[in-house]
Amino acid sequence: MHRDLKPSNILLDRSHQAIICDFGLSKRIDPLEDQHSALAGTIQYMAPEVIQGGGYDTKVDVFSFGNYFPTLFSRIQHVDVNSTKF
Repeated sequence: MHRDLKPSNILLDRSHQAIICDFGLSKRIDPLEDQHSALAGTIQYMAPEVIQGGGYDTKVDVFSFGNYFPTLFSRIQHVDVNSTKF
């Protein structure tokens, strides 16, 4: 589980294929541990369950990757980091 997918951690090669980098906050998936609770990542791209401190799984990376697309196409961050509503 990467836990910090964001534009600066997703590079594009010359053929525009995505390359994921910076695995500093990643966690090896343990089949015996289905939920994680550590607050890790960049707030603008975090899934709500991570921010709220609840248990989460690999689906948080899917959320972060989906959160990346508006930034990719518009170059504008679409999440208001000052908002308390997630």
